[in-house]
Amino acid sequence: MIISTLSGLGTLGLFLIGRRYAPSPEHNRTVTLMVIAALLVLGLQIIVVTWLPAAILVEFQLMRAGIWITVFGILYMTNYLATTRVSRTLPRADWALLAASFYLAFVSFVPVVVWGILRWGKGQVRRRIVAVTFAVCAMVYAATLVLAMNLWQPVINIYPPETAWNRVQFWARDNTPRDAIFITPPEIWWLFTSDWRVFSERSTVVTLSELLEISFTPNYLDTWVGRFNDLAPGALSQLNGNPADNTRIVSKAFYSLTDQDLLRLACKYRAAYLVVEKPHHYNFTVAHQNDGFVVYVMPLEACGAG
Repeated sequence: MIISTLSGLGTLGLFLIGRRYAPSPEHNRTVTLMVIAALLVLGLQIIVVTWLPAAILVEFQLMRAGIWITVFGILYMTNYLATTRVSRTLPRADWALLAASFYLAFVSFVPVVVWGILRWGKGQVRRRIVAVTFAVCAMVYAATLVLAMNLWQPVINIYPPETAWNRVQFWARDNTPRDAIFITPPEIWWLFTSDWRVFSERSTVVTLSELLEISFTPNYLDTWVGRFNDLAPGALSQLNGNPADNTRIVSKAFYSLTDQDLLRLACKYRAAYLVVEKPHHYNFTVAHQNDGFVVYVMPLEACGAG
């Protein structure tokens, strides 16, 4: 979250750096007013989500106005680099360092800091060494973070990737009633990993990824909390904003449930199937399995027997 916040501030910094070289005063005034408006909207969003929760304003997703700051920041910085290259107002070495940090960095605050070091640092050689050191360290850290969070997957998939998770969803789609309800590991989802409902076209009791959609339907939050506490007991109070940590916390809580717990929840939510990752094993009838997952049939006929 800190990296994301700094990146947002970095795009604003890119805009401010490039603003003095704006190619058109008329357009510059309009763009500046749009950036100011976006900042005011973001300020309102902060107030709403922190101190004054208003469902209709949350549902409007006002924070998306900040995308315009990102767009204008990139455009203005690109124009700044082009203009200073043609006019030679920056020493060639400084320009090369700034351009490299802008085009190669994963996060937008890196070129802003490099620009500040080159502009106000002491000693021409010293400030360049400091700028290069900072940029390299920041890029290495960002690359490490990207790899650790499994964000680097440069591939185009026309069809769903051949994964065990996707295959078990396709099995559910082709072999279960459309109104079937599943209990699935609530933590499985990521930028390149689909939510259970995507390919299975079947309902599940609850997922962690639903928090991404709560803002569109805030009234669902109470229902979500109850279901989530059932399937991942004790996990909610431990969530810390770190996706990797949250996944481990929720997974550990989910797999702490016993056969009796899962049967009780199946009865409560009328869930006819249970999906778990291997090698977890339960004493229910196996309906399907592949190299990564097992699907169990839940004995709902036992629900009435207590």
